[in-house]
Amino acid sequence: MWKLLINKAKLEWRVYLSVADAFPSSNHAKEVVITPIVQQIFQEFKRKGHRLESDFFPHYECELYTLIYNDASTFRSEIKKICVSLVPSLYDFMLPRKLKERDSVKWLKTRADELIDGAKFLHGLPNSKGIERNFAHAALYRLCAEVYDGKSQKQLGDTSEFKDAVPPGAVALISAGCVLRAISKHGNIQDLGKLCESVQAQEYERFHDMIGKVFEDRKGGRIFEDQLEKWARKARCGLERVLKQSGDDNEYALAPM
Repeated sequence: MWKLLINKAKLEWRVYLSVADAFPSSNHAKEVVITPIVQQIFQEFKRKGHRLESDFFPHYECELYTLIYNDASTFRSEIKKICVSLVPSLYDFMLPRKLKERDSVKWLKTRADELIDGAKFLHGLPNSKGIERNFAHAALYRLCAEVYDGKSQKQLGDTSEFKDAVPPGAVALISAGCVLRAISKHGNIQDLGKLCESVQAQEYERFHDMIGKVFEDRKGGRIFEDQLEKWARKARCGLERVLKQSGDDNEYALAPM
């Protein structure tokens, strides 16, 4: 039963990371976020009559909070792995056939720099006025859907924070894990795990600020909100099709993390 409690706490913790702050300090997180999460779930279990081993909590309270906090790094790594697997194809990093091997590094770096310049990798298709909206790229939607509504993380997409719309903070977190910086630096799509957490954190802050500026414009903010609602509906429909085809009738069972 404690394993179920821990998994539920990790789920709530990942929701917080996606919605509020993806890189919180350990002291603040344990005191202000994780402690209330664990206490709330603990009380919920007691009300439902679930029996928990009495010698586990609060005897191992500190260890429990640390275990949950460390899942933040695991979560961010999972996001990066998904980006590593999908970004090369989503952003057309297929090397030209006639390109010599010694020129491939330069080609990949140039391609990555083109996408990073002016944050073009975030831009959607131009509208009738030729305006490209930010954070509207089809690849960004695909990454969000895979991370938050993919079958391995299906419980995240079913939370109240994700049901009606993809949270803006979640989009910032996906944007930060896009691994284009790693391609730009190393010119290699085979070893993209070199995007370190410090760079990921800096990118996250930058994109979080950019989203804030989108909302400063009333019209632009409304368009962005509509888009995030459409993304949530589209991802939900896609997930339901996949689950139906796979015969999974327990759609949102809590999976181990």
